[in-house]
Amino acid sequence: MLGWSYFETQRYGEAVTAYAKAVALEPGNAGFQSAYGEAQVKAAGDRITPQAEAAFRAALAADAKDERARMYIALLKQ
Repeated sequence: MLGWSYFETQRYGEAVTAYAKAVALEPGNAGFQSAYGEAQVKAAGDRITPQAEAAFRAALAADAKDERARMYIALLKQ
């Protein structure tokens, strides 16, 4: 919830930190992984960094239907 709150208020660096903690506690949670990746993208000025890509791939490994991760991976393929 903290990561989401930071993200929604455009405090992307803080969202990255909060989601990193959530991912550390529950690495198999696709939602946490994809939110972590998206926060990283926003914190990097809308660039999909290698770390964000890794988070999206981890999300897809946990749930191949994760829509956020699928969208960002598709953007990488353009």
